Amino acid sequence: MKKALTILFACSTLVLSAQWVSVRHDSDNIFDEGYFINEDTGYAIGEEYSTGTQALILRTLDGGVTWDTTFFPSGYGMGCISIPTSLVGYAGGRDCVINKTVDGGNTWNPAPNFPVSLNDLYDFHFISADTGFVIDVGGVIWKTTDGANTWNIVYSPGQWLNQLGFPNEGNMQFVNDTLAYAALGENGLIAKSLDGGNSWTSISTGDTTIHINAIYMINADTGVAVGRHGKYVRTTNGGSSWSPVAQIPNTLCYLMDILFFNDSVGYMIGGNDYYNWPPSPVKYGLIYATSDGGVTWTLTDSLNRGWLTALHKVSDSVAYCFGWDGRVLRISNPVQYLGVDEPSTALGISVFPNPATSILNVQVTTQEICTFRLYDCLGRTARELEFESSTVISIENLPQGIYYWEVRSSGKFQAGGKTVKQ
Repeated sequence: MKKALTILFACSTLVLSAQWVSVRHDSDNIFDEGYFINEDTGYAIGEEYSTGTQALILRTLDGGVTWDTTFFPSGYGMGCISIPTSLVGYAGGRDCVINKTVDGGNTWNPAPNFPVSLNDLYDFHFISADTGFVIDVGGVIWKTTDGANTWNIVYSPGQWLNQLGFPNEGNMQFVNDTLAYAALGENGLIAKSLDGGNSWTSISTGDTTIHINAIYMINADTGVAVGRHGKYVRTTNGGSSWSPVAQIPNTLCYLMDILFFNDSVGYMIGGNDYYNWPPSPVKYGLIYATSDGGVTWTLTDSLNRGWLTALHKVSDSVAYCFGWDGRVLRISNPVQYLGVDEPSTALGISVFPNPATSILNVQVTTQEICTFRLYDCLGRTARELEFESSTVISIENLPQGIYYWEVRSSGKFQAGGKTVKQ
């Protein structure tokens, strides 16, 4: 009998030393996808909430503090974006409409007509200003080498199954210059390329009941694919075989995207029910986290109303999340899985004693103003304050257990560690 993986909800399994923070939120827009080229410059795409059809692209140059908006009144919403250089980017989606910028998002212009017009496009992945790939609704992979002027099919699942659905299902990931994977939705279908995307072969999860929305390979061998009804599978041999389908407790949850920050730490997001229009007022976004490479997952956030649809990692320390209700979330220094030994010594930081009963002493050698944050095992802030040089923090009234801390200066993470409250 196949044995499903177990979801663990224990503090000893998951350590969170940062939380997803809201960057923007409104009731006017629905974001299906987003892309940040660095911590400051990024894009969110989707449609205007009131019509559900008017396509839009929002751009920020200051990490989400302010945004400018480009509307496309004659087009439907957008669901895929790729920004391969600081100047060149592509965005599109419904009815195979593609828009291109060559000036860093100041202006967007229609690309030549796609070879087919009645399909929708679901994920762009450009590896240079001119060369890229797109997945269409039927699970077909197209390639361009001339900046979206012409496209050629490099993979087809063999029959048109309406493989993917709205919003933001299907994705592509290049592990390195030659190895790539694509999540293709229906029947647990995944495609794999060994030659930089020139040719693809089908690989199966072994269970046709899982609809794969997204895949993330941690390395050439290990990866996790997620999908509808809270289902996910994991491989440790490059997709040759997959663990039996596991399922999070909420079977109504549709898992939409996934990413990892290292071999152990990752997040997957989604919503509590499948898409319908107009959106239900009771829908809410879900964020799950793992500390063991995707074997087990725990729910860390369900406070965001409206689905969460896409993740984009800027670096090993910063990522953004996009969703309905015009929502953009940011996480920095996402998760720290640290032992009780001495932490990083950046800025000459020391936090003691450990274990502690009533106070924590925090000392730094820098003259900068620093921020100290203490989190519990669910990622909730237990203490937070600004200080210079040193400070004493009372923890006498905190429950006994394991806590995690971080120190920042000038808004950047400097060090983190773990302490035990006795």
